[in-house]
This record gives sequence, C-alpha cells and structure tokens, in this order.
Amino acid sequence: VAVRLFSEMRKLFGRSFPLSVLFQAPTVEKLADMIRKGGWSPQWTSLVPIQPGGSKPPFFCVHGGGGNVLIYRELARHLGEDYPFYGLQARGLDENDDYLTTVEAMAESYLREIRELQPEGPYYLGGFCMGGQVAFEMAQRLVRDGEQVNLLFAIDAHNFNGIPPRFTLSEKVGNLEQKIVFHSSAVPHPGIKSRIIYFAEKSKIALRREIERWHIKIVHLFKLNPHRDVLGPREEFLAEINDRALLAYVPGVYPGKMTVCKPRRKYAFLRDPLNGWGEAAAGGLDIIELPVHPGGIFAKPFVQILADRLRENLDQAFSGQAEPVESEFVLK
Repeated sequence: VAVRLFSEMRKLFGRSFPLSVLFQAPTVEKLADMIRKGGWSPQWTSLVPIQPGGSKPPFFCVHGGGGNVLIYRELARHLGEDYPFYGLQARGLDENDDYLTTVEAMAESYLREIRELQPEGPYYLGGFCMGGQVAFEMAQRLVRDGEQVNLLFAIDAHNFNGIPPRFTLSEKVGNLEQKIVFHSSAVPHPGIKSRIIYFAEKSKIALRREIERWHIKIVHLFKLNPHRDVLGPREEFLAEINDRALLAYVPGVYPGKMTVCKPRRKYAFLRDPLNGWGEAAAGGLDIIELPVHPGGIFAKPFVQILADRLRENLDQAFSGQAEPVESEFVLK
C-alpha cells in the first residue's frame, strides 16, 4: 500500500520520496505538510532511524531484496522503546542511479554511515533475507578492522555460496503451491470470507508486480543503457539487482558466532536445515526456529515472537552472557 501511495505521489507532484519518509511523517497531515514545502527534498541516507531512542546500544538491520526498511516498523515497536533500532535501506530508492550491485559494495557503503553514528564497537548487526548476507559481510569487515561484533542476527537469510538454484517446471509449480499455503497461514482473520478477500487482494498485487517486472525487462531490452529511464517502480528494479547480488555472494569464514532466525517451514528447494551457513561461522551457529511460515514473519501476531527472540539475543550480547556453542550448531 505504501509503495502504491508513493507511486501516485510521484505521478501527481513529480517528486520522489523514499518510503522511509513515513518514519518522519507517519500521518496524512504530516505527509501533506512535507509535500507542501517548496523546494524540500528528503536528504538521502541509507541509515534510517526507525526507533532512535532508548538507553541500549543500537541494533542495525539491513534491508531485504526490495530495498525498503518499512517492514521493520512493527519489529522495532515490539522490541521495546529502550532498544534503538536503525534500518539500512538500499541506495537507488530515491530515483538516483547510484545503486549498489554487490553484497561487498553494500557492506562497505553501509558501514561508512554506521560508523559516522557509532565510530567504535561493540556492534549489533542483523538483516532480513539478503540483508543477512550484507550484515555477515559487514561483520567480517569490522572484525578485520579490529572492532568487536557482539551480535550477528540474520532473519530468514540463506547462503547460496554463489550457486543460484535452478528449477524444473514441476518445482516452479510446487513453489507456487507452497507460497499459497504459506500466505494462507498468515491470514489475520480466519474464515472463508476473510481468506477469499485476502487472496483476491494478494492476487491483484502479484499480477501487478509481474506486469511491472516484464515492463522493466522489455524496457531494458530496447535501451542502449539498460539501467536508465526505467519506467517501472524503483522497488521492482532494485529487487532484480539485489537478487543477483544475493545469488552471486560467496562469503568467507567469519571468526565469530552467528544466529539465524528462520520460519518453521520453508520452500522445498531450501533443503539445508542450516540455511547454507554451516561452515561460515567459526565461532558457532545458532538456529532459532520460529512457529511461523515464510511471509508471516513480520506480520502480527508473529512479529511479537521474532521481537522476543531478538530481544533475548540482544540482552545476552549486552551482558556478555551468550550461550556457549557445544556442537556445530544449536537448535532452539
């Protein structure tokens, strides 16, 4: 809904706003005041203060494939007011072409902004989906610089080690079936009528997104410079770039400990119970399994469970009482 709103604003006013503006102007009235200000344009940074207050050290959470950090709003709120929460949004969401195309480039850029806010460790890092990969690379670089990373918390992140998965037609159909089942589990109000309304809306969104993706591909095909003058939504364009970066990333071995928080069930092609991170963290790998399905991890009421697990890990990391790793990984 926010993407559609900002797309309409772009058409009406000829000005682009990143979705993170909603953290500064969370009501219609404040958003209208912001638009009325002649000559005003949002100062672009990747670092977004979602919940900057609180006495605890800040937690920095990297965007997923879509590039936006609006999905972290409820997670930050349920975490508690005493826990500062900063999101890192993708460059390029503001219609500029300074987007980043590799996990390594993202890690380097985001760390520069983080270290302006917090010059020294210990650091507490995380990310969702491809954001988990970026956080992993950020932790690697901080440790190499002699800094301390007390928490590396990845949310439903997978490591493909630079080998993209390939699907047969039957596997693609099976993945679509699973997606329907997983979204069904996230319906906020059970009942046949609620499910019909929910799936009708989801189907409209999915169809619109697919049309936008094909539009972008066609525009790219006939453009001399394929990354300019893309008429489709910037979020869809960045999702393609971020997907390529995710699948191309080959991580080194991180000397510290890593925690991966994942849904109870996952897509059939993701067969590894360690999400591909088994050999990546020399300090140990904790796997926390949540009683939710993919797609519902940031939705109510499931987001409260994720917030509770994150708070527990942050508190352990703050106090220096992280659980010792007794084997290759610990399943909680």
